[in-house]
Amino acid sequence: MSSVDAKLRLRELHGQCKLTELEEAWLVRSLYREDRLSQPEIARRMSRHKSWVCRRLMLVEALDGMVQADVRLGLLAPRAAVAVSRLPRGNQPAASAVVTQRGLTVRQTELLVDEVLAQPHAHQRDALLARRLDDYALTKTPGRRATRTMRSDADWMSQDILRLHQIAARLQARLGSTPLAVFTPEAAELVHEALVRLSPVLRALDVTITAVTGEQDIS
Repeated sequence: MSSVDAKLRLRELHGQCKLTELEEAWLVRSLYREDRLSQPEIARRMSRHKSWVCRRLMLVEALDGMVQADVRLGLLAPRAAVAVSRLPRGNQPAASAVVTQRGLTVRQTELLVDEVLAQPHAHQRDALLARRLDDYALTKTPGRRATRTMRSDADWMSQDILRLHQIAARLQARLGSTPLAVFTPEAAELVHEALVRLSPVLRALDVTITAVTGEQDIS
């Protein structure tokens, strides 16, 4: 059978246990992006209204690729990912990390998302998610007890700078030693898309650092 028929058959085979919203969204995106079916045609072939197709596309395309990778790896429940999709894309990876590391339920994930969205400014959302990760790290450190101490902005900045140093060094080493060609095409595409999205973030951070410090890297 054709690629389109096979994908539609896949959905039928899950008639008893039902695909999750995110799994349906992946299927719809595949039909739309890869098989070039129009949204009305997808709706007709799946016996759904075209608004349903539109909502599924909006869901998957609003969800950060790193979060989708967590779902594929089984680290994040699909329903929890749907809740995370309500956040701005820049906050989604951090929220996914909080959920996976703390083992939050779907309901707890929804409450976390509500709490983050209640913050009016982007830096406040970032700080809240950083605190959640930091609280978890404290509870997992042997011999230490989680304490609620007030931290200054300088403390948070110092911690973020240290964390960025560690992550950047690890990522650079992995990229240098493991070419994308060794992965499956699907995994390579996910990593490639994530790297493409990361580049402008790093460039913007570099501009901000230069503006704050007044120094440029001339090496």
